[in-house]
Amino acid sequence: MFDAMFSNKHFRNICIRTITYPIDLVLSALRLSSGGELSREQIAQIPGLDTDKLSIGNIVRHLERLGLAESTNGSVKLLSRNI
Repeated sequence: MFDAMFSNKHFRNICIRTITYPIDLVLSALRLSSGGELSREQIAQIPGLDTDKLSIGNIVRHLERLGLAESTNGSVKLLSRNI
């Protein structure tokens, strides 16, 4: 999940990480929030986000793997280079 292979006759095969719609919803909310930080409870309240299908933990792990955010003390903060 969240990975894709890109390949064509001009370029070698490469694995890329994708940003799905739920991840983009959280990323957008982080960018709009004061200080680029939201609690997990605030993330759960983002309109359009269904945490029964994709848990907050998985969303946060994916954002961290992409180097876009970090999680500390129950909150998720957008890394400054991505604001």
